[in-house]
Amino acid sequence: MSGSKHCFMVILAFSILTIAPIQDGVSQNRLTHNPGDRFATIAYSKSDGYWGYSYEFNSERKANREALDYCRNAGGRSCRVVMRVANGCGAVARTNRTSQYYAATGKRKATALSNALNKCKKNTGKQCSVIVWACTSG
Repeated sequence: MSGSKHCFMVILAFSILTIAPIQDGVSQNRLTHNPGDRFATIAYSKSDGYWGYSYEFNSERKANREALDYCRNAGGRSCRVVMRVANGCGAVARTNRTSQYYAATGKRKATALSNALNKCKKNTGKQCSVIVWACTSG
């Protein structure tokens, strides 16, 4: 093999070896920034106003169960899941002293809060407040 061909082959082999780890690193970084689905759930007891929430669960079923348990342990007698979200945020808003609630989601906390408040105000015509929110990291 001539000197120039040998040099080319060494450079080519070195390039392939140095590119492969970078590609793996990109893949790993993508996994680090997107750890898979994470679930958040809000449970609410309309009859008595108690609520519960969960976040960062890797299973929707587990997130639901945790929020329901939290609500029941707080004293809720009729706890139901009213909001669930994967990889985002959710919020529940209501007017003062009413059992009617309005749940909404968003990619970020501020969006979820705003969506819930706007939904409540649009439907009631009254001032509303957020009673509970939950977000995942993903």
